[in-house]
Amino acid sequence: MPVTAATDPNPPQPLSASSYRDILHSTLLIGGSTAVRVLIGIARTKVMAVLLGPAGVGLMGVYLSIIDLTHSVAGMGINNSGVRQIAESAASGDALRMAQTIVVLRRVAVALGIFGGLLLILLARPIAQATFGNDAHATAVAVLSLAVFLRLVSDGQGALIQGMRRIADLARISVLGALCGTLASIPFVYYLGQDGVVPALVTVTALTAATFWWYSQKVHIEPCVLSHAQIRHEATALLKLGFAFMASGLLITAAAYIVRLFVLRQAGLGAAGLYQAAWTLGGLYTGFILHAMGTDFYPRLVGVITDNGRANQMVNQQAQISLLLAAPGVIATLTFASLVIALFYTAEFSAAIDVLRWICLGMALRVITWPMGYIIVATNRQALFFGVELAWTLANVGLSWWCVQRFGLNGAGIAFFGSYVFHGLVVYAVVRRLTGFRWSRVNARTGLLFISAIGLVFVGFQLLPPMWAIGMGTLAMLVSSGYALQVLLVLVPPQQLPGPLRHLRHLRRRDAASQGRARQIWIDLDNSPHVPFFRPIVDELRGQGYTVLLTARDAFQVTDLARLNQMPCITVGRHFGKNKLMKALGLLVRAAQLLPLIVRNRPDLAVSHGSRAQIMAARLLGIPAVVIADYEHVTHVNRADVMIVPEIIPSDVAGRFADRVFKYPGIKEDVYAAAFKPDPAIVEELGLAADKIVVTVRPPATEAHYHNPESEALFAAVIELLAQDARVQVVLLPRNQRQGEQIARQWPEHLASGKMSIPGRAVDGLNLVWHSDLVISGGGTMNREAAALGVPVYSIFRGPIGAVDRYLVEQGRLVMLESIEDVRTRIDLTQRHRVPPVAHAERSALHTIVDQIARIARGE
Repeated sequence: MPVTAATDPNPPQPLSASSYRDILHSTLLIGGSTAVRVLIGIARTKVMAVLLGPAGVGLMGVYLSIIDLTHSVAGMGINNSGVRQIAESAASGDALRMAQTIVVLRRVAVALGIFGGLLLILLARPIAQATFGNDAHATAVAVLSLAVFLRLVSDGQGALIQGMRRIADLARISVLGALCGTLASIPFVYYLGQDGVVPALVTVTALTAATFWWYSQKVHIEPCVLSHAQIRHEATALLKLGFAFMASGLLITAAAYIVRLFVLRQAGLGAAGLYQAAWTLGGLYTGFILHAMGTDFYPRLVGVITDNGRANQMVNQQAQISLLLAAPGVIATLTFASLVIALFYTAEFSAAIDVLRWICLGMALRVITWPMGYIIVATNRQALFFGVELAWTLANVGLSWWCVQRFGLNGAGIAFFGSYVFHGLVVYAVVRRLTGFRWSRVNARTGLLFISAIGLVFVGFQLLPPMWAIGMGTLAMLVSSGYALQVLLVLVPPQQLPGPLRHLRHLRRRDAASQGRARQIWIDLDNSPHVPFFRPIVDELRGQGYTVLLTARDAFQVTDLARLNQMPCITVGRHFGKNKLMKALGLLVRAAQLLPLIVRNRPDLAVSHGSRAQIMAARLLGIPAVVIADYEHVTHVNRADVMIVPEIIPSDVAGRFADRVFKYPGIKEDVYAAAFKPDPAIVEELGLAADKIVVTVRPPATEAHYHNPESEALFAAVIELLAQDARVQVVLLPRNQRQGEQIARQWPEHLASGKMSIPGRAVDGLNLVWHSDLVISGGGTMNREAAALGVPVYSIFRGPIGAVDRYLVEQGRLVMLESIEDVRTRIDLTQRHRVPPVAHAERSALHTIVDQIARIARGE
């Protein structure tokens, strides 16, 4: 969703959290009333389905389309233009102007109602002929003119209430209108069958109009007398502004009517009933979000539309809230489509399940595109707005004509989805030019996440057995719901949350001590260097009373090293190889594998040294994520809540990956190298000869995303150089079994002669480094471990050089080998004098990191 244009010369002033509060409050209020209305609608629709069957429901859908189309033509957009006129009058504080606007609005509404009713009466016969192929329904169509008249009168009253931002009254009207309409309409259908459909529709609109009138009388207006010139002036402004809205509504309604005609003519009245059922259910959940958007968001957007930055930011906020609320509901409807159909209708409507799922995809895109579309309307670009809506209508009708012929009933849903793909692209291009609008990074990520989840659930029902697909959909619904709730609780300050959400936030953030348990910190060991790094951190945290949940990925000897370091952990997931597509799949799979474990344990904080799967799982479950990192050129890392980096790395660089950045002194290896004590047992274990120059070699990380093939050429040159020197004994530390087997195939003679050896099990890398005369490595950690212990070290790493390595090079503690010539000339093959290291009593890097983790866990 949207964000301020980067090139805007007038950057926006930050919008307060109250903007999120207003969006959430109006959405929940209107949504709550819609939920009640839906419950009432379940009873009404179920009764109608039982009494009328698919053909009767199809007939009702066609009648509703006729009412909607006539309403759109005769209404002149007064329900929308009236809102803006009333809102502007109310903002002026001029009571007389307010009274004049209300009087004119009501008179125009009545006049348009009379016009609409007469229009439908005059056109009743040709409309019946065009719709049903004969004029048998002409009288029924003429009677619908009463519904048109009453709805247009209601528009005037509704615009008054909405323009005054009396959101609570609108919510009450929604519930009362649905309840009264249901109670009054069912008897008509019960006693008259299909002949009772028209009286039922007229009764519903009459009771809704009465409800609007009742609440509109609560708005006090000053007595006023208007001249004909004043009435003409106010009415002209009202109608001129409403024309764009009317045109848009007409196009949307006309498109719906034409699509129903395609279905009716191609597949019959029963299929039209199925389509009507799918259409009603597909828009049921998203409808309340879109309704709330139009109710409160549009008047607020008009107030800031002259400031591109603020307008884009407001649209961005609205889109974010709308998507967070809509996605779980869309996924739920996709997953339980058969249950939803059975609940609202009868078994006869089961054929509507597939088209319902297609419509759900289109509704998901509609939630995304509508906030952007309001920019066009708010800027008062009437012709442009009409052009965009016309383009969508032509796309929708054209696709429907082709798809219904080719795919039958499902084609109508496919066309609806395709039309909103087209609409989203067009609207984005237009608003990009109007206000410099672009998606924010947060909303782009959220949108991609939710759209991907919705798409996967949809595809699952096409390819998987039903129970598997339902299971996948249920998991996606639960995860998306948890993620959405967590983000909403973070976006809005506690004191500004609605009561129920405030209580939820309080429950989530209660002090862990009051729950009878210590705070739990989840640490994920994703790569072999993470094991020695986190061992002292884990010990320190446990010493301070925290419980630590350790998980590990079965890759690069991580689990073996964890056992060696006496760090019991739960193994979750594995490495998926070098292929980028398989890496992405492996990330998603491991994140999914972590979810059940984390849900059971409920940690308070997630900490890793760049574990993508942990960050993703933590984000989905709303757990704050801390990433410790020492290489700023890493790519494709999800944004963390907090990043902890060495002081050497600039804050602005680290800030690209996290909301907050903390620093620690020294380098990562100082955390554990400072307490290192050599273990001479490794000499006998690996057969290290005292008269040999022991060289530890770490091959390049050929499966890492940052790998540069130049490193492999340098590695081969290093092996050839060392093999030619009789004084040298090489210990190779492959990164995994696959790499070890490849090296054995490439240099079998060196391994057979004992010139080069590969340890048969995981070894303490720091201990091996200290017992070596020099280290040559294609990675980062072993290089820095050697530098920390004062062992000569040469790097054949050819990826982007990080700030830490540049710092070590400048200090003379690391030598970069950049070419084969460097390998031949710069490596000093001599034995070194080993001085036993002295453990540092002051371990500032370790204590700083632990203190920062503890503060974050406490919520500071």
